[in-house]
Amino acid sequence: MNNAYLDLLEKTLTFSLWPEPPRPVTVIERRDLVSVRIARLIDKVLQRFKLRLCAELFISDDERENGSTYWFWMAHTLVSRKRLRNIRDLCCDIIVENVPGAFVECGVWRGGASIYARACLPEDRKIIMCDSFEGLPFDPKEPRYSQQDFLSVSLEEVKQNFKNYGMDKNLEFVKGYFCDTLKNLKEPIAILRADGDMYSSTLDILNNLYSHVSPGGYVIIDDYSLQPCAMAVSEFLDRHKIKANLVKIDNAAVYWKKV
Repeated sequence: MNNAYLDLLEKTLTFSLWPEPPRPVTVIERRDLVSVRIARLIDKVLQRFKLRLCAELFISDDERENGSTYWFWMAHTLVSRKRLRNIRDLCCDIIVENVPGAFVECGVWRGGASIYARACLPEDRKIIMCDSFEGLPFDPKEPRYSQQDFLSVSLEEVKQNFKNYGMDKNLEFVKGYFCDTLKNLKEPIAILRADGDMYSSTLDILNNLYSHVSPGGYVIIDDYSLQPCAMAVSEFLDRHKIKANLVKIDNAAVYWKKV
């Protein structure tokens, strides 16, 4: 691997080389803040005059390194630089240990994490991306996710991002909700990256794909800091009597090696 190139790609994908520009208040995810609620009301009024209210949010280098409360507005991935470097380390390990299988990401957004994995792996390793490419499904227990239009990125946009980075080789896209599509995925997996945010989505990923992870392969849980996601992981591991050594990556994510 060319580490200098991967270091630069990491900073590019996370938009770390440029200051964060002002963003529409409708994509500020901290809806619980009074200031955000007031700003959204003002924005609704301004939209009548074809105007939009934007806010400038400062995201520090430490937040880009370890994970931020706020989403990265212009980046091609919402994950931290530590999470990208974790992908690099695990890709290196499965190459050295000759662990069979593809890199599979469930929850793709703009494709940045999988673009990074494509750069880390030889072209004979397939990258499989599973996503509705229409946002998250509605769940009455976690309704806020389906309301986040910012999380809805089309398949065409993701494919174009791969082309823009020159990484559009040996890719497979699986379009649809996890509960409908993951059962059809049968090939071995060397790295499974679960980024479904929600309790139900996390369980869908593990229930359908964990058995396909090769011994010596890895499982990454991107949203382990979210209580519903952590609960889904715990329930799955307990139900199947799996002893997994969960390793912390950053403020949000963990991974473990399948034995």
